[in-house]
Amino acid sequence: MLQRRAVKSQSDDFDVLLPQFIDGNREAGKALANALLDQSFALRFIEGGLLSELLEKRGSMDKSILGDILLSVSMNASADVSKRLIANVSSGLEKNIAGFLATGSTGIEAFTNILLQSWTDDTLQKQATRTFTTQLVQQLGTTKNETTKIAQLDAILRIVTSKHSLEPKDNQLPFSLIFPLLSSQNPQPIRSRAVVLLSTLVSQEEPNSPLLTTLKTQLSDFITKRLSESSSGESIAACSVLTAVFPICVGVAADVFLQEGLIEEVVQDALDSDDEAVPKATLELLSSATADKKCRTKITEIASEYLQDCNQSTDSATRALAALVLAKLATASMDLKIPEINLLQIFNDAYLAKNDAAIQSAVEGLAFASTAARTKEELAGDPIFIPSILAILKSPGRQHPLLYGCLSILVNVTTYRPPLTEEETRINEIRKFAKDSNVSTPDKLDDNVHVASRCKAVLAAGLLPALSAISINSSPACISAIAQILLSVATAPTNRGLLAQQGAVKLILGLLAKGIDAGTETTLSHAMGKILISVNPTLIFSSRTPITAPIQPLTALLSNESLPNDLPRFESLLALTNLASAPENTARTAIVEKAWSTTESLLLTENRLLARAATELVCNLVCCQVGAEKFFPSKSTGAVGRLHLLLALADVEDLATRRAAGGALAMLTDFGEVCESVGEVDRGIERVGRMVGDEDEDCVFRGVICVKNLVDAGGDEIKKRFLDMAVSKKLQGVVQKTKNERLKRICDEVLKKLQ
Repeated sequence: MLQRRAVKSQSDDFDVLLPQFIDGNREAGKALANALLDQSFALRFIEGGLLSELLEKRGSMDKSILGDILLSVSMNASADVSKRLIANVSSGLEKNIAGFLATGSTGIEAFTNILLQSWTDDTLQKQATRTFTTQLVQQLGTTKNETTKIAQLDAILRIVTSKHSLEPKDNQLPFSLIFPLLSSQNPQPIRSRAVVLLSTLVSQEEPNSPLLTTLKTQLSDFITKRLSESSSGESIAACSVLTAVFPICVGVAADVFLQEGLIEEVVQDALDSDDEAVPKATLELLSSATADKKCRTKITEIASEYLQDCNQSTDSATRALAALVLAKLATASMDLKIPEINLLQIFNDAYLAKNDAAIQSAVEGLAFASTAARTKEELAGDPIFIPSILAILKSPGRQHPLLYGCLSILVNVTTYRPPLTEEETRINEIRKFAKDSNVSTPDKLDDNVHVASRCKAVLAAGLLPALSAISINSSPACISAIAQILLSVATAPTNRGLLAQQGAVKLILGLLAKGIDAGTETTLSHAMGKILISVNPTLIFSSRTPITAPIQPLTALLSNESLPNDLPRFESLLALTNLASAPENTARTAIVEKAWSTTESLLLTENRLLARAATELVCNLVCCQVGAEKFFPSKSTGAVGRLHLLLALADVEDLATRRAAGGALAMLTDFGEVCESVGEVDRGIERVGRMVGDEDEDCVFRGVICVKNLVDAGGDEIKKRFLDMAVSKKLQGVVQKTKNERLKRICDEVLKKLQ
């Protein structure tokens, strides 16, 4: 990419630079390219007709430097330059386009830049788009230079994905031109762009649309012709092109794959060929075709023996590919008879031999096979496998399919089985009663005990360093897998300390900052919530990772209406409560500011556990000034209502809720304004009195503190109300019963005040 640099001096004028460049001075051309990033220079250059002169005399110039000049002027950010440039190239459009294309990859990029700028004449822009695309397509079929071909594909992709994309009737992109580019015989940069291009062209099409019908017809003709050539190169092309189409348009690819005699011919070619690349292309095609049910059946009928032979091959890459196909067939259907395969051994052998192709196939196969509980246990218990998978994740330069395959295996190994819903449980009971054989019987190897053991093994093998390494440049799919793994491993409380110690919270916060989808964000936030329930916040937060950082994502969980159940909300409350226990008021103040209204609403929920957790959080929040002021009538309009609710919660059946509400009241009644409000709340004094008579000593202690504070603040009137309720008698009973000397001392103090 060109970078803007200041024009060195006034002498670097196009009157000097242009003639020098035309005469063969490359440095003058480079200086001219740099200068054209300047608005005034570019305007004078275009208006002086010098762009046209360059294009006309291009035959005598260095094409690479000329392309840089064209790219520079196309990248000028000035709207005036853009307007003049569009007007200039529009005059003699076909001739100018040919001139740009003749300079190679930079010229192609330059004209694409101009084409996608804002034109005032839509008709002219469409004409330019058609003309440019036509010439690009003509070149694409004949160009041998890889860099130029990549530039051509990039230009076409930019056009078809822009708002100026051609209408279908104007489409100048024959599928027969794209198919050869999908072959594995092409360099990966070309093949990957061809895949994206074909996907872009057909992704919005309805099944059996005219365009897909054309695609199927042309694909069938292409594959049939290549297979009829009876050469290894043509067989590889046929198989690899059809392989590439399967993930793009499985219906079209399956129809071609299922044509009578095609799979038989493909397998026979592989058996007859001396080229090792032919069986590889064949196995890759069979692997791709397993995405379709009818294709799986056909493969089992026609290619089972071939796959079993390949699975016994001495070549580890061939053996791994065959095992991958067999694993996909076995996972997709229990009805198909698939021979036993040892993918774990294949992986371990390939990993020790550093055979990347075999590793990729084995990992992909294990990603399918590891949905079975027995395989999960085998993988987690193998001393080589998990460390090897984690080592792959930490290795730089690995391709996305391999990384995602490794993560998929870890997801399968660590994921807990979701509990049956009430409806599923009821249906199972009915089926059992009816002696129905279709009753769901979960595998014992997938129960919580076994999953927890697998999670512990994965964590101990070095999970966090591996996830941290891969997270830096992860794709959205990989981040989603990382989130699921972290959520599963964080489920067992015993794992949370090590997760926190190794930086899981920092990792999660970094991933949340990447702009991920809502589902992944929820999973990551929930995983962080689980971790923060059980660890000392003072040990994991610092100035670099402040204690306030997790509060926003945890708060978002509280109000998330799309959660599958209340567990994430409940555990978020517990995590916030733990953060609010830190010595400093920083976290408490931030939680009050961001989460108070949601927390307050959860005090009233019918879910007993949520109400308890919300009450416990409030108890911790009133330790800070902003939290306490929520109960000050002079500071908050809803203060009296909140106090009324807190008094009611101190009188509920749930013990933990009573303790939390009582603790909050004990702290709040230290403020005279709150004491005054308690006296005004309906049955407020009576509820405090009942706290002293609670069966739980912790609740009693909190009640005694409240009575003391109220008597100190309220004088004779409050004293009389407590005496009328026989609170003195309750206090005397506490003194006689308790072994807590501090409680006895406070009770004696309050009794004296009540006399």
